[in-house]
Amino acid sequence: MIRIALIFVFSFLSINLYSQQMSSFSLYEDSLSQMFDSLFAFDGTKYYKTDSQKVSINKRILISFNRSLNENGSINYKYSNIKNCGIISSDDNTLRLITWNIKFKDGTYKYYGFIQHVNKTKKTIDVFSLNDISDKIQNPEKANLSNSQWYGALYYQIITIKYNDKKYYTLLAWDGNNYLTTKKIIDVLVFTKSGRPKFGKTIFKTNKIRTKRVFFEYSSKTVMSLQYDKKYKAIVFDHLSPSKSIYKNNYQFYGPDFTFDAYYFEDGKWIYKSKIEVNNPKKKKNKGE
Repeated sequence: MIRIALIFVFSFLSINLYSQQMSSFSLYEDSLSQMFDSLFAFDGTKYYKTDSQKVSINKRILISFNRSLNENGSINYKYSNIKNCGIISSDDNTLRLITWNIKFKDGTYKYYGFIQHVNKTKKTIDVFSLNDISDKIQNPEKANLSNSQWYGALYYQIITIKYNDKKYYTLLAWDGNNYLTTKKIIDVLVFTKSGRPKFGKTIFKTNKIRTKRVFFEYSSKTVMSLQYDKKYKAIVFDHLSPSKSIYKNNYQFYGPDFTFDAYYFEDGKWIYKSKIEVNNPKKKKNKGE
């Protein structure tokens, strides 16, 4: 009888503790939701917060989100009620990426976010803040980057690949860039033996050129499709061309030409192949102010 009573008490305490945790996360989420709504305040015609107001609100978002993500059990909380913030997880549930942006009056963007990673070796859940220094990175296709030196973007898809006992998280991302052009990016995230995040690895082979990440730049007036297609087991994307030959390398005049290219993962590398035959992939718009 005593044993049954003890089991009941422990069960009750466990349920109560879980309920308290969920209540705490719910409060964080409500507060974050209000701050994101304020950051992206829209009057039906335009986003009306000034740059300085956006920066001030964003500082509070960073502090609150960091506190919440470092709470025990946060990895299991979805934060699904927060708008204007991209939250995606890997299919093995060991990685979560949280990213958002601020668009400034001059048309440029600044990106912010966090990495949440399940470190199975240390049996910890690690949180890393992302510091966007993309405007200072020279030759970004070949740069070794980290969470503190990050090429900022909004992540919308994670492709988890295991090769030679090493996990590669290939990331698809959107960058608003400026009023004239938009970018899409393919990057790779790996974790060192000590558990630190590292962006970029020389596993992209485009014709004879090898890079650590891939960039696509095109007119902000058009939309480019870049998606991992499970059917083809490839990253399939629109081929971009200038509207006229005189605009070659002037990317504000680039857009899809109704053909498709792809990267296939072969022997530890993403190999580029041009003009592949595919059904027209659905074009998805990405969040961004």
